[in-house]
Amino acid sequence: MNDWKNKLRASAARLMAGRYGPDQLNLAILMVSLAVTLIGTLTGLRLLVIAADALIVLAFFRMLSRNREARMAENRRYLTRTYKARKAAGEWLNRTKNRRQYHYYKCPKCHERLRVPRGVGNVTVTCRKCGEKFEKKA
Repeated sequence: MNDWKNKLRASAARLMAGRYGPDQLNLAILMVSLAVTLIGTLTGLRLLVIAADALIVLAFFRMLSRNREARMAENRRYLTRTYKARKAAGEWLNRTKNRRQYHYYKCPKCHERLRVPRGVGNVTVTCRKCGEKFEKKA
């Protein structure tokens, strides 16, 4: 049994030698294709399912490509263009995860997001960025 697994691993390693492999853009393409497949299946629109299949083919093309520089440039452009959205989503997820331990407030002057521990009563919050002081209940 282990011999079969080792042969399979070795053949996969030979296939991927010199290839680009997976990256963040491929993951995004596969997630979009999954969503489009689900929508196409639920609505009965066969065209959406075909479009999702095309996205999967694109993702595999990128993974098996030998043109590493072009794929890295594509991934870099994707990461640059989606930076703000990914950062906002990460901050939202962090605030949601920590909502029981902290209150989050925005500075009234510069709109910097500030974190205050819950349960300490009324506090004077000082903004790290602009130095503005304001009263809040934590």
